[in-house]
Amino acid sequence: MSLISLVYVSYETRRMMAEDIQSILDSARRFNSLNAITGMLLYRKGYFIQALEGEQDVVKALYEKIAADPRHQGCLTVHTSIIQERSFSRWSMGYKDLEGIAPEKLEDYDDFLQSPITPDTIEKGNRVKALLEIFREEIGY
Repeated sequence: MSLISLVYVSYETRRMMAEDIQSILDSARRFNSLNAITGMLLYRKGYFIQALEGEQDVVKALYEKIAADPRHQGCLTVHTSIIQERSFSRWSMGYKDLEGIAPEKLEDYDDFLQSPITPDTIEKGNRVKALLEIFREEIGY
C-alpha cells in the first residue's frame, strides 16, 4: 500500500473557542496515533488547513469522516499526492493558530485564509502546502 499526503481547507460553521480546537486535536491525536496517520492543522479566524499523511485507504476514509463533521463546511481537497516519506512524521497532529502571526508572513495567503473557499482554491494547493511547511519549520520540527 502506498503513502499519501492529502491537504484540505474548510471553514467553521460556528465560532470555535480554544477548548473546541483542543477537543479536535485530542481526538485527532488519539485516532491518528492508533492508525499511523501524521499531519498538521492550521487555524485562523474560522478557517482550517489540514495535512494528513498515511496509508492511502486509511487517509481517504478519515478524510470522508472529517468532511462530514458538522463543525466545519466547504471542505475542499487542495492537494493529494503519493509520497515516499512523511513531512510531519513526528506529529500525530501538529497545530498552529495563525492568529497573531505577523501580517507580512501571511500576506500571500490571505485570499484563502479570509474568504469563502471555492474550487479556485484547488489551484492554490501548492501554496497551501508551502504554508504548512513554513509553520512546520517555525514550530521547530
